[in-house]
Amino acid sequence: MYMTDHQNRRVQQWFQGAHTGQTILEDLLANGIAQDDEGSLYVSEWTDGQVRKWRKGKAVGLVVLTGLNAADKMFVDRHRTVYVADQGYHQIMKIAEGETQGSIVAGGSKDLGDGQLSGPTSVLVDKSGNVYVTDTFNHRVMCWSPGAQSGTLIVGGRGIGSRSDQLHVPHDLAFDLDENLYVLDKNNRRVQKFVIDKNLV
Repeated sequence: MYMTDHQNRRVQQWFQGAHTGQTILEDLLANGIAQDDEGSLYVSEWTDGQVRKWRKGKAVGLVVLTGLNAADKMFVDRHRTVYVADQGYHQIMKIAEGETQGSIVAGGSKDLGDGQLSGPTSVLVDKSGNVYVTDTFNHRVMCWSPGAQSGTLIVGGRGIGSRSDQLHVPHDLAFDLDENLYVLDKNNRRVQKFVIDKNLV
């Protein structure tokens, strides 16, 4: 398991059964981390506004994407396309392997509209290429289908609250093997599981 230790400016690797972690990267304010099918690590750096890639066994990281504002969590798909939550610019950026210029796939301005986001912190992509986003300060989870200009409401969006259909600062996302969606609902101090209606996306 890999862990971003933000306050200590390092990334650690933890092995099963271990009581301490092994520091593998230092001197970076890492917020997000992901691994591709070749074992390369991708790290989003909060203050430097960039994503770097460390190939397996290499000590120097290659800059993959720059120009971000408070780069947060990431996702890397099976094609090694990188998606990152660009929190300060209220958007999700993506860049395909070998490309030099990223593109916006969700958001791009701060507000509550279907095509807008407010401080997104996490991004997740399903097998069909649908992009799920924690729209953190709008207290909802949105989904953009491939090529869409606006998103579809998946969870929340019913005001701040603790009901099962409400969120309060959703912070992270994960799928299980059946593509059920798990949401880290930060200020409610809980994790919620949702079965996604695929007719919505």
